[in-house]
Amino acid sequence: MYWRLIVGGYTLHFLKANPDQLVIPVPAYACRCHRIARRRRSALVGRESSESESSRVSFRRTYVYLRRYMYSTVDPPTADPPIRRCRRSISDAHPIIRSAPAPPPRRELRATTAITPPAWTTMIMAAKRPAGGSKSSRRQDQDAGIQSSAKVALLSSLILLRILVGFHRHSGENNYHGKSDGFGGDYEAQRHWMEITYHLPIGRWYSYDLAYWGLDYPPLTAYVSYICGWLSHVLVGPETVALVTSRAYEEVNHKAFMRASVLILDVLVYFTAVWVLAKRLEPRDVEQRMWTIGVALIQPSIILIDHGHFQYNTVALGLALWAFHYMTLPATLTNCIVGSILFCLSLNFKQMVLYYAPAVFSYLLGKCFAAQPKVSRASQCIGRFFVLGATVVATFTALWLPFVLFRSDGVSISQSVLQIVQRLFPFQRGLYEGKVSNIWCALSTKPFSFRARMPERFQPICALITTLSLCLPFCVCGFHVGRKRLTNENEPQHLRSLLWAAAGTSLSFFLASFQVHEKSILLPLSPLSLLIADTPLLCFWFGVAAAWTLWPLVENDRIQSAYFSCLVIFSLVSLLYGRPFATLREYSRGSFARVGGDIASTIDRSKWIYVIVVASFVAMLGLHIFESAISPPQGLPDIFPVLWSIGGAGIFCMSWCCFYRQLSLVSASVDEGAQLKSK
Repeated sequence: MYWRLIVGGYTLHFLKANPDQLVIPVPAYACRCHRIARRRRSALVGRESSESESSRVSFRRTYVYLRRYMYSTVDPPTADPPIRRCRRSISDAHPIIRSAPAPPPRRELRATTAITPPAWTTMIMAAKRPAGGSKSSRRQDQDAGIQSSAKVALLSSLILLRILVGFHRHSGENNYHGKSDGFGGDYEAQRHWMEITYHLPIGRWYSYDLAYWGLDYPPLTAYVSYICGWLSHVLVGPETVALVTSRAYEEVNHKAFMRASVLILDVLVYFTAVWVLAKRLEPRDVEQRMWTIGVALIQPSIILIDHGHFQYNTVALGLALWAFHYMTLPATLTNCIVGSILFCLSLNFKQMVLYYAPAVFSYLLGKCFAAQPKVSRASQCIGRFFVLGATVVATFTALWLPFVLFRSDGVSISQSVLQIVQRLFPFQRGLYEGKVSNIWCALSTKPFSFRARMPERFQPICALITTLSLCLPFCVCGFHVGRKRLTNENEPQHLRSLLWAAAGTSLSFFLASFQVHEKSILLPLSPLSLLIADTPLLCFWFGVAAAWTLWPLVENDRIQSAYFSCLVIFSLVSLLYGRPFATLREYSRGSFARVGGDIASTIDRSKWIYVIVVASFVAMLGLHIFESAISPPQGLPDIFPVLWSIGGAGIFCMSWCCFYRQLSLVSASVDEGAQLKSK
């Protein structure tokens, strides 16, 4: 009737008489299973034993009946680790069981009931433990393996997509620039900077042959160009960076080296930053975290610009995201110092990161005013502000000092610094370049003709006032959130606030600042793509619109196939994700319950959001169809680029309103959390 107990008793009684067998530690908490086994004992009555049933015996159930007998003679181990769940197979032990002496009487078992079990006991068994552990542990191992495989597959797919885009043409390939007087593009510019930084002294980097792709990026880009130039000289050949004679060099091996340099820096800087921030934004929901990483790293605009057109924007964007990470960590002032250094590095890699500066400054200024217990507010504010300011000055000094120390003969310190500043901010280029989708380009069309009517000397002032006005609401919210004490509970909300503020100020600069390039749309897109869990529809809509506004640049680079492929892949991934389209369906039905925690569904309780989103998608697709089917009239050769500019400006203006709304909601949630904690 109790065949499990009998078989176990025979085995244990024999093994106690033969202590030279295998010693396996057993956790003492298994004793707590005695009550469960007792309830289950009645279920064994009347059950027919069979060969298959007796082939496996649960060690736990046997042990809870015989533990007192074992405690009376076995000493606990001293160093063996515990095994939480133990199952033993006795199929190999049948000969031993058959030759074992009779088990002790039940009366002897009862005599040991007063013995207290030690912390750990050893059980001597002849049967070897099968690998794999219990079902629950095996299931956990399988889940961990599946998650690891999914991560590897995701990262491999994202890297493969970038490699495939890299097989397309780069900007200015074969000296094609979309116009008759063009010579090369950004690819040749980056290669030329490697050439001049590798061969020329540092004092001539920003003054050498400015007519042919003169260096116009900050010092950190110049240092990275020097390293890449040295690697190209060593790995590919000296002819790739030979001074003057290597101009327009487009050999296949060197193209592979250039593409690989972008990919490696992208993975090392941008991939890691996205991964860390996604983990902080979604600390518990692993599935949502993986979707956030996938959507952030599959943005068509970023892939097309860096791996198609050819640039190193992800280095600057990744450094900025790393700065946001450290600035919002709940610890000492050290994290803010590290974040400030990283942001200065990002700003010294590409000057367009200045678009994030108002949001970062307002947030850090708010943290200077954040109250700390047992510290005077005035002294604390002054001390923090001084430390952060000294950090910025020290970082800039370390990066710019070589250009002062090793300046050319006859050049003063002020001239050497001013020379770099003039290259970084070329105001002589005008209000905007090309047909960028911002306010000034849209207003420069007839009948407004803003650029023609406004005197050139007033255009920078007008752009500055408009830009600061658009940035001001985001700066106020960022300062307000920064003043709240940063704790482990509100840490994700602080990070979200800084990301929304950075996206808002960068979009403000893109819409209204002076000398805007179409590639600057990557700045608001990068932090926004990490917030897809908050606003899936807005992130999807903005991501598609950002890539769509790059169409004139894509046409010049002749990478249309990569453009459509990236957009289709991005749309399919969003379709698999499901939440953007689920939110859109809720808007179409007039249902405004929160869809999976979507904050965007609280913007307005009417169907105008659905109408605007659907109409914008139809307009974007329609313009592509019209351009391919209809030739522009002779009097309006730029009609389609102008329509692209006007449509993109309208979408981005509406996005600016949505950005501010989202930041207001996150700021309000931080206030509610602070009030609840105070109560």
